[in-house]
Amino acid sequence: MDEISVVSAASDVVHNQSTEETCYAHACATAIRGVEMRIFGRKPEPFETLVSAIISQYGTHGEHPATVLSHWCRKKHLSYQVVSGDDHGHATRALDNGRIIVASFYLSKYQWTLFSGFFKKYPARALSRVRL
Repeated sequence: MDEISVVSAASDVVHNQSTEETCYAHACATAIRGVEMRIFGRKPEPFETLVSAIISQYGTHGEHPATVLSHWCRKKHLSYQVVSGDDHGHATRALDNGRIIVASFYLSKYQWTLFSGFFKKYPARALSRVRL
């Protein structure tokens, strides 16, 4: 028997986040909606509505995703788990089991300049290690 691997994602859409520090809201909304879409009978609210609600609550200057997910997952009767950056195997197993993950990271000012420069030049592309 041949083995077939299927990879799926909650969203492959690149959302315009303007110049505000709202990537946390977009990432959390994408993850929440991805999980809700898997629940039979659940009708997720529109993406922009959820992003706006998250930003209204936490602002436009960034927020730790765990803080957002703690509130919104409880509100929507979902669960989440924080995984240490040292435990790459846990994240890999979660992906292998079809779980949705939100990864957070820190960049220096210079690194943010490079990171944002990539998306200014290539707004619809995905950033990979090769492109860095």
